[in-house]
Amino acid sequence: MWSAIWAPNALRELERLEPPERERVAKTLLRALEDPPRHFQRLRGTRLHKLRVGDLRVLALVLVRDRTIEVLRVRHRSNVYDR
Repeated sequence: MWSAIWAPNALRELERLEPPERERVAKTLLRALEDPPRHFQRLRGTRLHKLRVGDLRVLALVLVRDRTIEVLRVRHRSNVYDR
């Protein structure tokens, strides 16, 4: 099984969500940990991957060798890609 590591800013973004959205993100991420290459899509031109959770996006690094997902951001799709 894969493991997830949360960046501090990703945890803060998760905490700002409403409880039902927070729970949906957690459930979807747990399901994705069973087979991340199937659930995460690679973003063009970067090392990042995205996981769709309704209108929310989870941006992460999928580290295949370590079998680890490093969650970097959790935001609405309209502003998750802003740098």
